[in-house]
Formats: sequence, structure tokens, C-alpha cells
Amino acid sequence: ASDVYKRQANLLSDKTVQSTNGEIFAFISKGSRTGLAQYSNDLPIASGMLQYDSILTEEDRWSLVAYIRKIQGR
Repeated sequence: ASDVYKRQANLLSDKTVQSTNGEIFAFISKGSRTGLAQYSNDLPIASGMLQYDSILTEEDRWSLVAYIRKIQGR
């Protein structure tokens, strides 16, 4: 497997904890910080994470944000 798929986001990292709910939602929707940055700059998305905006409903993605905040203790 490619190394990109071996790296997993640390949902408890300061960087993630300090992200806004909207940023986390966008990362989930567009496939990580990298995917969001590429999307925002009209570039093809080449992130190791799937883009969940076509897989999960908006409500499901917000539920993931809430879950991430819960495991962060927020």
C-alpha cells in the first residue's frame, strides 16, 4: 500500500483541536486539509483521504464533527 494511506490524522492533535467545526466539516467533505486546499484553489484533489461529500449526507458529516469533538472532550 502507498505510504499516503498509512498516515492517519491525529484527531487529538492541537492542530485538529484548534480547528473550527466548519474546518473539520470541510476536511471531511473534501478529503483532509490537503484536499480542501486543492479544492479551494481549483486543483484536482489528490488527498489520501476520501472525499466524503459524495458518500455521506451533510447530516452524517456534521455528526462526525460532533463525534470528533466528543472524543476530544469538547
